[in-house]
Amino acid sequence: RKADLSLRFRGPDGKPLADTEVTLTLRLHEFGFGSAVTAGLLTAESDDGKRYREIVDRLFSQIVFENDFKDFGWEEGAARKDAKLKQLDGAMRWLEQRNISIRGHYLMQGAVPTNLAKIKDPGAIRQHFVKTAEERLSFAKDRVCEWDIINHPIAWGGAELFANRPGLEKLDREIYSLALRATSVPFFVNEDQLFRPGRQSDETFAYVRQLKKDGFRVDGVGNQAHVDESFLPTPEHVLAVTDHFATLVTRQVITDFDITTLQDEELAADYTRDLLIACFSHPACTGFLLWGFWEGRHWKPEAASWNLDWTIRKRGEVLEEWIGRRRSTTVTLTTGKEGEVRWRGFPGWYDISNKAGDKMAAVKVTKQPVTGK
Repeated sequence: RKADLSLRFRGPDGKPLADTEVTLTLRLHEFGFGSAVTAGLLTAESDDGKRYREIVDRLFSQIVFENDFKDFGWEEGAARKDAKLKQLDGAMRWLEQRNISIRGHYLMQGAVPTNLAKIKDPGAIRQHFVKTAEERLSFAKDRVCEWDIINHPIAWGGAELFANRPGLEKLDREIYSLALRATSVPFFVNEDQLFRPGRQSDETFAYVRQLKKDGFRVDGVGNQAHVDESFLPTPEHVLAVTDHFATLVTRQVITDFDITTLQDEELAADYTRDLLIACFSHPACTGFLLWGFWEGRHWKPEAASWNLDWTIRKRGEVLEEWIGRRRSTTVTLTTGKEGEVRWRGFPGWYDISNKAGDKMAAVKVTKQPVTGK
């Protein structure tokens, strides 16, 4: 994951800033370490809101909104819609000020969600997804780094799929086409249990392959990776599955990770560490996101990394170590005659300070040379 990085410094007069000591500290990884979050907590003025933001600000380089970009709540006349969109915009601005990237999740779900389960008219469902997708794409514009276009195209056993309803067999293609006309950000298909051998993984692979054959651009696959003690894939298996999907797409993201155990926090922490290491080691993997981190806002409170009172669990300590301490880069260098510095480190956003410790700038450093002022 490390790379040979470089920066070139120039003074206010535009000339190279030679023989100047600078300290570069990695602030945010280019790799998407992150979590699902809520716009409400990112904008809350409560003590919990402040604690919540502190962890997001300190640990994560990417987030996904748990529900704020899903279709429900975006319908015309939805309750408190204007207030919710204002809150979402405020949360996004807070993230943008910190250069924390945002995944768009999702435009359409293949498995029929509860808010649409009772609607039988295919025309009404089609209009719902088309209208809300158009509005969400217009609202997000280029403020999201990628979109889950289709969520749960295969889904779990017993789930009703829109593709099985007469008149909606091609709704996913229609939403996909709509998105292609609206934005150029990378497009993902997002599904669960891809590491578990069986129908869900096999049919997701076939679904993505068919989308590509039909001429649709699929840039990545989102692997939700909700796991429990019934099946904990080994790192070797994780890498093999990632290799398999890499024959279809160039990017893969762990989008929804959590682990539930029978009161075995040690196992949960150890497995979180092993999966983090395995995914970070694979060049096709571009992100690793939890599906929540605080017990006070988690769909499975037992799978949280911080307790309700903000004391940390062992799996949270793993995040502190393997996202923070072990994945850091800090170097102090002296610029050359052309104002350049070179170092080996993790690509991402760096805070730059001078010899006196004054912050000079924050710059995104990739594998390509960047000019800084």
